Amino acid sequence: MEEEGKMTGSDSIKADACERRTEAGFPEQEVSSPDKDSDSRDGGLKGWTVLIGCCTAMLATYGITGSIGILQVFWIQHQLNDRSENAVSWITGLNLFLNLFLPACIGPAFDRYGTRLILGLGSICYVLSFFLLGECKQYWHFMLDYGLLNGISSACISTMALSTPAQWFHKRRGLALGIVCAASSVGGICIPFLLDYTLAELPFPWAMRILALMTLVLLAIANVCMIERIRSQGPWRAVRLRWLTNARFMWTTLGTAFVLVFEFVLFNSISLIPSYAAGQGFTTSQASTAIAMLNAGSACGRLFAGWASDRLGRFNIMVCVLAYTTIITACIWMFVYHSLAKLHVSILLFGAGSGSIISLAGVCFGQLCTTEEYGECWGTAYLFVSIAVLISVPTGDALLSRLGGQGYVACSAGVLGAAFIAFLTARWLVLGRRWTIKVKV
Repeated sequence: MEEEGKMTGSDSIKADACERRTEAGFPEQEVSSPDKDSDSRDGGLKGWTVLIGCCTAMLATYGITGSIGILQVFWIQHQLNDRSENAVSWITGLNLFLNLFLPACIGPAFDRYGTRLILGLGSICYVLSFFLLGECKQYWHFMLDYGLLNGISSACISTMALSTPAQWFHKRRGLALGIVCAASSVGGICIPFLLDYTLAELPFPWAMRILALMTLVLLAIANVCMIERIRSQGPWRAVRLRWLTNARFMWTTLGTAFVLVFEFVLFNSISLIPSYAAGQGFTTSQASTAIAMLNAGSACGRLFAGWASDRLGRFNIMVCVLAYTTIITACIWMFVYHSLAKLHVSILLFGAGSGSIISLAGVCFGQLCTTEEYGECWGTAYLFVSIAVLISVPTGDALLSRLGGQGYVACSAGVLGAAFIAFLTARWLVLGRRWTIKVKV
């Protein structure tokens, strides 16, 4: 018994995890395979070059997605002024759904076939969608172009950008994904001001052509720099049902669903921050500044959280960040009221936490699979996450109008609290159903 007591916490956890993974239908060697497979290549010149391409791809896709509320408001005031705000939100809702649903197919395709074909076709269609967006005049035009074409092509690009770093980084995977996700925040800082200027000074078609040319340059860099390191030799399968028998995977997926409902639906990509700011008496220009400050805080938070997760454990930092963001949401956002200074401080503190959780979700899934399976694991999870986001999209505006600003924030804090509980449960399962604190996991 004394000899067993001398077993290190790490060894005990690995043994327990291996046993549970085997029971769930996962071969024991898959637990240790990611470490052995990835230690031989952790960055290097080629790895960092790939990371540059991933950053430009995320800047072109999620950077614009994080600012889409400005375009949505413009559509409501001009081309789609005969449609309700809820009806217009379905355009961005379809785009979001495809961005989160299609990785279930694109992720395994990436594992099997690499980046070149998927990224190339996605880039062509993505740039084309913005040229066409400038010519849209009716509701179904916007739905087909931005909702469908842009959504599919954006999913192809972002899946490559979020999956490729996992093949080139292991010990610094959290930092790598933090840098990639921070790039989308940089887009969220710059693009609102670009859209404000072009939409005010230029006709809508020319504003979209400028946006298309910007994405063309960014995606050209991505296509040159991004390349996979390894390819899976197994058959291509869109969804592997064996993941559904893994409790750790399912709880991590549930937590990610709550996180993305919060991030994309409640506060970011359909951009209810402008609606919230307007309800508090702020101008459109001040709301745009608030979005930029949110993304500035997000960029800093993603970099720090990624760096910390590599040193202290991915699930550990995720749980801490969720606790912090829940407290910030409940205690600070509730008392912003009509003060612009308080709004800016709250936005920065809030962005530092909320921006981290998306990048951390990716590295948490990396703890549950081998490098060759990362696209498949991540894609399968987002199949379920996308359904939750699609269901939640039309409820965002309705909640804001029904509950008011303060009630809406309280509801958001509740969603974050649910994500905290889900990731805390996933961490407990990863540790072999133990509540050990001083363990890197």
